[in-house]
Amino acid sequence: MFVANSSDAPAVANVTDNVSDSWGLRIVNSQDLLVYGAGLYSFFDNYSVNCSNAGNGEVCQRHIFEVTNVGSGISVYNLNEVGTTYMVTLNDQDEAFFLPNTADFIDNIALFRVSSGI
Repeated sequence: MFVANSSDAPAVANVTDNVSDSWGLRIVNSQDLLVYGAGLYSFFDNYSVNCSNAGNGEVCQRHIFEVTNVGSGISVYNLNEVGTTYMVTLNDQDEAFFLPNTADFIDNIALFRVSSGI
């Protein structure tokens, strides 16, 4: 299930202002690409596995997976992340806020798909 960012997504005070943290996966200028079972874990700031848990005071990486200027046929199955506030960045816009996609230890999107070019 992919839950996109929305205007009612809560503000997150403990997001790092350093947006230059590493990308775990970037898909740029591509088409017809399948990714199966991606695990992107952010332990850069403090090696905490609790970073995505709401209200625990940890500092989270803002984003870790980027999709930019792609054609059709991009599919990512079973995207798992830990320690990232926005699970998907689509054309420089943070999407897929972690909280609705939380599954205990990890945050999970079963299927992220771009079916037409963006």
